[in-house]
Amino acid sequence: MVPQVLANRYRVLEGIGSGGMARVYRGFDENLRRPVAVKIMKPELAAQAGFVKQFELEARSAARLNDPCIVGVYDWGFDQSNCFIVMELVDGFDVRTILHWQGDLFPQAAARIARQVCRALEVAHGYGIIHSDVKPSNILLARTGAVKMVDFGIAQMGRGKVGGKGAVGTVRYMSPEQARGETLDRRSDVYSLGVTLYEMCGGMREGAYSPTTFGSEGPSGGALAPSWSYRPLSEANPEFDADFDGIIETCIEADPAKRFATAGKLAEALQGYLDDHEPADAEVLGRDAPAYWTLTFVTDENRTANSIRIDEPATIGRSSEADIQIPALALSGMHAAVEPKGAFLVVEDLGSLNGTYLNGLPIYRRVYCRPGDMVKLGETRLQIGCECQ
Repeated sequence: MVPQVLANRYRVLEGIGSGGMARVYRGFDENLRRPVAVKIMKPELAAQAGFVKQFELEARSAARLNDPCIVGVYDWGFDQSNCFIVMELVDGFDVRTILHWQGDLFPQAAARIARQVCRALEVAHGYGIIHSDVKPSNILLARTGAVKMVDFGIAQMGRGKVGGKGAVGTVRYMSPEQARGETLDRRSDVYSLGVTLYEMCGGMREGAYSPTTFGSEGPSGGALAPSWSYRPLSEANPEFDADFDGIIETCIEADPAKRFATAGKLAEALQGYLDDHEPADAEVLGRDAPAYWTLTFVTDENRTANSIRIDEPATIGRSSEADIQIPALALSGMHAAVEPKGAFLVVEDLGSLNGTYLNGLPIYRRVYCRPGDMVKLGETRLQIGCECQ
């Protein structure tokens, strides 16, 4: 039975998630008067000293990591038989849920998310902390567009073995050395992020992955490890190319020495890909441009309403100073900007509070949109259209 209040301070509300060790609840800090997430260890594990120590390690490890890309840890403790951690409450969804709802991501969207994960890993690695469980369900996308890493529950300080004789983590995303129970370094997280990137783009179809056993002679005593039937994404989807495949392939090299040496190096490769694959001005302006663009309001019933004509660069927001004023409470004063650019309409978030989304995914920088794309500003949905010459 979960108590209503922990430590005479944290009010426990509805459940919002569950993992192997704990359940997560929406909560409220009565002292500081702010919403929080409360992670409570499952009762059957709270009675075991080893799991409690691991839970404490999660709290102490994550509390040291102060970065916008990492979910903050505020407190941890015991209340009667309940072992709990109090964390930042992220208003959003994990990548696993988004993939389930929306399907595979386009390469640019996946690259932007992975690049932010790299930043979180670089911070953790700087403290000697290996995450050891990088996967879609541990990557959160806030409604503001921020990417945040969560769950340092099996992260280990320094370069010690993970889980002693047995490998600890999620088999599907383990590096070969992690599955064997060997000493890990930051390149193991790079491997797991490569698997995650591959999955975000549709590369983990049924039959593409099967667990095998390394053998009982290994340090892990026969722990499961991934066996890849790898197929380049570009072979099945023209949205991808050899450059994107090459990034993934470097991440998931069996030999750690052949991977990106750090998450920062992987981030540089991802940024290079994004820089190279946004349409250049010559390409954009060299195509036939429409006579003008339109933004059409879409209702909750998916019906279209009034349209806004876009002939020139414009700002959109609730402020009277915005070129296009929309009196919606969820919009920021200056929420976003749009700019006709040849065969594309460029959309840019201007640091809005409630985020700007393209086809359901947060926008982190300027993006090139086509007719039919759906843009969401806060809670306002607008479908992009155009009128041909």
